[in-house]
Amino acid sequence: MTNKVIHTKGKRKKAIARATLIPGKGRVRINGQSLEHFSSNYLRLRISEPLLLAGEMVKAFDVMVTVNGGGANGQADASRLARKPNDSKALAARQKSYR
Repeated sequence: MTNKVIHTKGKRKKAIARATLIPGKGRVRINGQSLEHFSSNYLRLRISEPLLLAGEMVKAFDVMVTVNGGGANGQADASRLARKPNDSKALAARQKSYR
């Protein structure tokens, strides 16, 4: 496994999310707080869905997301897009580094 740090971004309406993936233990932090304490349960589920689709690969690194602008739904979608397994630059780049 490579120790490369990956930086990506995702946009939704006026919300912009910047994700950083580093080798770690599978922790997810959004604006400095863990995913379990972020916003409502519905938005947490929306944000965590791509992590579930990525499977075991997610447990190999930590994800730190900084998101600003827009409303709560836009921020959740921007955070999700920055890490989405099929079209996310972050997870796609990370997956290529495993090959």
